[in-house]
Amino acid sequence: MGRIHIERRVRLLLALLVAIAVARAPAGAQAPTPIVYTLSAPHPGTHEAEVRAIVPTGGRESIEMMMPIWSPGY
Repeated sequence: MGRIHIERRVRLLLALLVAIAVARAPAGAQAPTPIVYTLSAPHPGTHEAEVRAIVPTGGRESIEMMMPIWSPGY
């Protein structure tokens, strides 16, 4: 192998390592616990759906939630 070919491989390897390092999450970071939704239609004839959500609070006694004012439905 020629010297230029080896230098290109080294540059490619270094670029790949930098890209991986940048893409990684900070050490110790955990993915947030997701909100779990359950949808049901206990009485299909009414055309209403029931939505239940299990919202993680991170150990807090209470949390504040909001809905956009443009949300359709009631």
